[in-house]
Amino acid sequence: MQDGDQTKQGCSLGLDATAKETQDMNVETSHDAVQSILIQSNLYRKKRSEALGVCAFYIISLAFTSCTSMAARLAASMQEEERERTECEPQYPVSLENPTFLDIAPTFAKGKHGKGYGKPCPRDRAMNCSVVDSFDQDEQGSAGKANHFLSWVSALFCLCSSCSAL
Repeated sequence: MQDGDQTKQGCSLGLDATAKETQDMNVETSHDAVQSILIQSNLYRKKRSEALGVCAFYIISLAFTSCTSMAARLAASMQEEERERTECEPQYPVSLENPTFLDIAPTFAKGKHGKGYGKPCPRDRAMNCSVVDSFDQDEQGSAGKANHFLSWVSALFCLCSSCSAL
């Protein structure tokens, strides 16, 4: 009986070793599958980000007007603080009624006041993403796949001109 027990025990150990090897292979395969999914997910996020644009209906909405108004007020306030500190008049005063992109860029698109500040970039996962990526992450329907291009990044075009072009 003891010899039979040893044989059974030996078989059991053999099965356990095979089960352990199988489990290790499954973990490796599972890890590889997770890595593959993550890589595909990262590529999807990057490609999506590269094709994004701000939706025209958002640009002509009251929400966008409110957002750019707040950005213009903050930019004007920062400009006023700078004027008081340096005692120099600004070369290009911020227009509160009809700002250009350059007027509001410091408080809308760049720095700690920018819309993407503190949000991960879908292209490289670094912190502080673009305005359009921020809009996309907010999931309010203010960004989507771009199908037309209109540049507002100029000191020549004010908000009203850009919006009326739409």
